[in-house]
Amino acid sequence: VREAWIDIVTNHWFYKLGQTINFYWFPIIILFGVPGNILSFLVMTMKSNRTITSCVFMAALAISDCCVLLIGIAAWILVGDEFQNKFSFNFLYDLCIYASYALFTFVQNSTLIVVAMTFDRFVAIRFPLESTTLSTTKRAKFLIIIIFIFSLIFSSPNLHRIIYNYEVKCAPDDKKSGFLWVYAWVSFVLNSAAPFCLLLLLNTGIIITLFRHKTDLSEEPNDSALSKERSKQERQITTMLLLVTFGFVFMVTPVYSIFVLPDFGDYPNEPVKFAGFTLYYHIAHKLYYTNSSVNVIFYAISGSKFRNDAKKILRKCLICTKSKPKERKLESRFSSSLSSDTNMTHL
Repeated sequence: VREAWIDIVTNHWFYKLGQTINFYWFPIIILFGVPGNILSFLVMTMKSNRTITSCVFMAALAISDCCVLLIGIAAWILVGDEFQNKFSFNFLYDLCIYASYALFTFVQNSTLIVVAMTFDRFVAIRFPLESTTLSTTKRAKFLIIIIFIFSLIFSSPNLHRIIYNYEVKCAPDDKKSGFLWVYAWVSFVLNSAAPFCLLLLLNTGIIITLFRHKTDLSEEPNDSALSKERSKQERQITTMLLLVTFGFVFMVTPVYSIFVLPDFGDYPNEPVKFAGFTLYYHIAHKLYYTNSSVNVIFYAISGSKFRNDAKKILRKCLICTKSKPKERKLESRFSSSLSSDTNMTHL
């Protein structure tokens, strides 16, 4: 009966499509997302951007998203049959538990950073005078540290929630106790439902305020060039943030529904439903990892300053890579000339 059930699942097109998505989509995300997050971090930490609180949050988000992708690729390799045949069960069990804990920690961390970043931008747009004292880079860095510590503590129940065996590989088990079932719902609310509502409200307030501000500026024809330039930079930063937050809402919400919806949270006993669960599982997870890799695209689309800063960094990297072979040639020539002079001296 079990073999027939497995045959039905593995031969269903739901299951095959899910496996194809898992095999091809994830490596592409990693190859693009890790360099993209590194570039984003380098741009946001440039001297001209360090005094902007939104850039401080975006730099922290780039680090957190990069960690999510790197841990995710480790988990992706972990569930492969070739990897499992090379190591003992105890080693794979420990790796599954601690890698999952780290993954959930950085997932939580990225979520809270996006919310904090959106709230900071809302204060800057809605209350520009008060934001000079309320929204500072020092407070932003302090808040980032608090968020990371909270994420470490809040994600600790995952050390007892994750199960590992050769059948389900490495996955959360929300049937162990009432506490873990409640924790799954609290995690869903804190990481998906609450951020969705907060981001929707804050972004709506930002858009309304920007529309009003644009109307006020159009009524002032004698506005200075400096003021216009500052307004342009503010709009670019705000547009970046709106793209990041709306992308977050669209791509993150599905992954948390897996653990709470009855049809998806419980591993179904019916083979067709299980094949459908596999497809939904892979799509939801790859959407989340895509969210951790596309911010650099949002930054590049919405901000000319980001594009210019990124070009400067890439040029410096290109110049450094080209100059290294030249330096090696000069060093070799110098050493050869030095050795020849030494030989002449001996003669």
